[in-house]
Amino acid sequence: MLKVFKRAIKVALGVLLLLALLQTSSIPPYRVFDYGVGAVVAGHQFSFARWEVGAVARKLDQMLTSTVGQLSEEEKKAIVLDYLSLIQRIGELEQSIQQAYSTEENPAAATLPLRQELEELRQRQAEQQGLVEAILEEQISRVLLSQDLDTLRIVWPPVKFQFERLPLYLVISLRQEIFVRKGIYLEHGLGLDTREAIEEEIDETFDVSSLTVGVGGLSAYPAMILEAASLDFIVKTAAHEWVHGYLFFRPLGWHYDASPQMRTINETVASIVGDEVGDLVIRRFYPELAPPPPSFPPTGGNEGGYPPSGGEGEVPPPPEPVESEFNREMRHIRLTIDEMLAQGDVEGAEEYMEERRRFLVAQGYYIRKLNQAYFAFYGSYATSPISVDPIGEALQRLRRESASLREFVDTVAVITSHEDLWRILGEGENTLALLFG
Repeated sequence: MLKVFKRAIKVALGVLLLLALLQTSSIPPYRVFDYGVGAVVAGHQFSFARWEVGAVARKLDQMLTSTVGQLSEEEKKAIVLDYLSLIQRIGELEQSIQQAYSTEENPAAATLPLRQELEELRQRQAEQQGLVEAILEEQISRVLLSQDLDTLRIVWPPVKFQFERLPLYLVISLRQEIFVRKGIYLEHGLGLDTREAIEEEIDETFDVSSLTVGVGGLSAYPAMILEAASLDFIVKTAAHEWVHGYLFFRPLGWHYDASPQMRTINETVASIVGDEVGDLVIRRFYPELAPPPPSFPPTGGNEGGYPPSGGEGEVPPPPEPVESEFNREMRHIRLTIDEMLAQGDVEGAEEYMEERRRFLVAQGYYIRKLNQAYFAFYGSYATSPISVDPIGEALQRLRRESASLREFVDTVAVITSHEDLWRILGEGENTLALLFG
């Protein structure tokens, strides 16, 4: 029996080796780029499989030992707010220690009290983290239920997230056209020298534009959320990532990678819904942290379809965004380089972006690299102030015309192409581009 087993193992290994050899010797042309980029980042890619094993085990343990059900609403609030204060203090200590190492003659001695306090606070952080995650997961779930964003009265998938040091995201765009050609997650904490070496090798080898960026959340399961001292950021990001999980079971999510436009629709829907759900969480469970409601006009103040403010589970219409000087400048840069690229002036567009980057740095906006990949990544969120994509305004308009958040989600969940959005609004794509472009 042992000999048979060993023989089976040898046969299996032989088959796997043969398949590997066949794959490497006959790479189809359309996969050459992917394999080439993979070779450049080999050894630096983030392992989702390894992370998932630990994250799922941790969440199962939390579910089995959770004490959230035994806490009052006031106790839950106090625990969350105390945790946010803890994170804020940790950030202050880390900044003070970093500054000391650039100013003090003996930084080790000067920062000893700070490092001791930091160690104590990190221990408290590790002890409280799971409970805070469970409290916020429950609160977000209750708001989703109040908005009928459920499946047979069950929030599916369950809201699960984990505070993490998130991986970096390598964005690759063509030089001639701004869109995400490929994205790869890299290990957290890669040094700037390594990141720039990867970007330079990819750019020179494949004649593309690349950039490594940080992200605030990642829709793995459980979702990864950057730990921050802002409750507004945490709940909106967690809700945003939950929307991606919800759409994973629906046509819109299935077609996420079908085109740059479908990626933008997915991300923008997640932003719209996530922001609204996050606002509701703050207003319902942490009302003292909620911003004051906007002033309403004397008449005709609610044509948009949002419920009026004042009741539990309701959120007022968003005020008109105030565009900052930075956003105006970035939007102008984007429109200019779009025009230059359309005329085929790739080198001119790149020189222009570098010149404007230097200008922004002189104004205090420390942008390491401003290129096609930068705009490809941030432009995929059409609610971003620097986006020039009409999809953002079209989806915002569709939300205003929807009677509820659930109606909006049901409407967009069946979209399988960006043309579907224009059909839903009853207008052609060219008309919308003229209206919103």
